[in-house]
Amino acid sequence: MNDSKNYLKKITWASTAFLGLFAVILSSSAFAREVSYDRYAPVYTKTPAASTAFRKVSTGLLTYPLEPLRALANETLLTLEKYHLKDKAMWVYDTLGDNGITPKAGTVAPFQGIMGADVDFIKMARLKTEMPDAILHGHVVNVRDLLFRTGAQAGLERIGGSGLYVHADFSYEYRPQDYYYGIGPHTSRGDGGVFSYEETAVGPEIGYQLTDDLKAYYSIQYRNINIGEGHRSGRLQARDFGPAGSLSGGFGDKLLSQEFALAHDTRNHQEHSDRGGLRRISIGYHEGLEDSRARYLKYQAELSRYLSLWSPRRVLVARAFAEQNSELGSGEMPFHQMAKLGGYGDTYYQSQTLRAYGPNRFFDDASVLFNLEYRYNIWQYRDFRTDAVAFFETGQVFSRPGQFQFDDFRESYGGGVRVSIAYVPVMSIEAAHGDEGTNFYVKSEMPF
Repeated sequence: MNDSKNYLKKITWASTAFLGLFAVILSSSAFAREVSYDRYAPVYTKTPAASTAFRKVSTGLLTYPLEPLRALANETLLTLEKYHLKDKAMWVYDTLGDNGITPKAGTVAPFQGIMGADVDFIKMARLKTEMPDAILHGHVVNVRDLLFRTGAQAGLERIGGSGLYVHADFSYEYRPQDYYYGIGPHTSRGDGGVFSYEETAVGPEIGYQLTDDLKAYYSIQYRNINIGEGHRSGRLQARDFGPAGSLSGGFGDKLLSQEFALAHDTRNHQEHSDRGGLRRISIGYHEGLEDSRARYLKYQAELSRYLSLWSPRRVLVARAFAEQNSELGSGEMPFHQMAKLGGYGDTYYQSQTLRAYGPNRFFDDASVLFNLEYRYNIWQYRDFRTDAVAFFETGQVFSRPGQFQFDDFRESYGGGVRVSIAYVPVMSIEAAHGDEGTNFYVKSEMPF
C-alpha cells in the first residue's frame, strides 16, 4: 500500500511540474502581446490524497451490493413506523426482560417452529438488589418434531468480592429424530440411518474471572445418554448402518465428563458484537461408566475476530474452529460424541456452523472450519436495528491429521437479514447454498 501511495505521489508531482513548465512557456511567448491572467494555472492547489479515493471506492464496494436489501426493507420499515409496531415490540420485549424472561422463537425448517424462553428467577422475584451475586436460571426450548430441551443453573458469582464463581447445572434434552450418514468426509446424504438421542446431565462448574476479558473454568458432569430408534419411514437405524455391532455407542453411554477451558473474550456484545474477538481452548476427558467402553480426550480451539470497516455499520467477522478426539488405550469413541459439521451451529445439535448442510451432516474424529461474514446495518432507530449479512464458510472432517486433504473441504455461502433489539437477536432470516442444495433458516439467535 505504501509503495502504491509513493508511486501515485511521484506521478502527481511529475504531472504538476510538466503542466507548470508548459504554462510558463505559453505565458512568456504571449507576454509581449498581452498581460493577462494565467489561464493554465492549476485548478486544485492541493494534491488529492490517494487514501481518500481508495476509501471511497472500498466503502462503495462494501455498501452498494447490499443496497437492494435496504430498498426492499424500506416499505416494511415505514409500515412499522406508521403503526408504531417496533415501539410496541420493544415495549413487550423490555417488559418481559425486566421480569426475567427472554423469549426464543423462530424455525429451523419450514413448519418446524422454535418456542422457548430463558428465565432469570432472581430477577423475576425482584431479588437482584438483595442477592446480586446469586444465580438461578432456567430454560426450555421446544422444536416441533426435532427437539425438547430444558435445564436449570444455580450458584454464586463474585464470591468474596473476587472473580471466583461456582454453580451446578442440570439439563435434559430429547431429539426424537436425528440422522447419521456414516463417518468421514465422503458420505452420501442418500445413505445412512436415523436415531433418537436422549441425554440427562448434572454436575458442577467452578471458575475464576482472571480479568474482565479472561476466565478459566473446570466442570465435571455425569451424563446418561440413550440412543433409541428414529422413526423416519424408509431409513435404517443408525446402529444397523454398517457391520452389526460396529458402531460404538449405538445404544448409548453413561459418561463421566471433565473439561478444563480458558477463554479470552473481548467482544463488546456476546451475541451481536462489532469489535473485539473470542479466543477459547479446552481439553476434556471422558470416561465410560458401567458397561460403556468409551474413553477419549476431546480438544477444541476457537478463534474469532470482529472488525469494523471504517464504520460500526460495516463489520467483517472471521472465525476458525478445530476439534480433535483421541481414544485412550483400549477405549472407544462413541459416534454421537464425534466432531460434527452442519447446520446453523445450534449447541443442542453439538454441530458446528456449515449452513448449506443439515445439522450433524458430517461425523469424524476431527474437524476444521472457517467462517467469514460481512454484516451491514441497513436501518437503525434507537435500539432497534436491521442488518444484512453475506457469508462464506468451508470445513471438513477427517479421522487423523495425516488424512487431512484440501480436496475434502465443503463450501457454504449465502446471506440474509437479521433484526435485533439492544444488540439482542430477535429474528434472523437466512439462505445458504452448497453442493447438496439450499437451506433456509429463521432463527432468534446468531450462529456465532
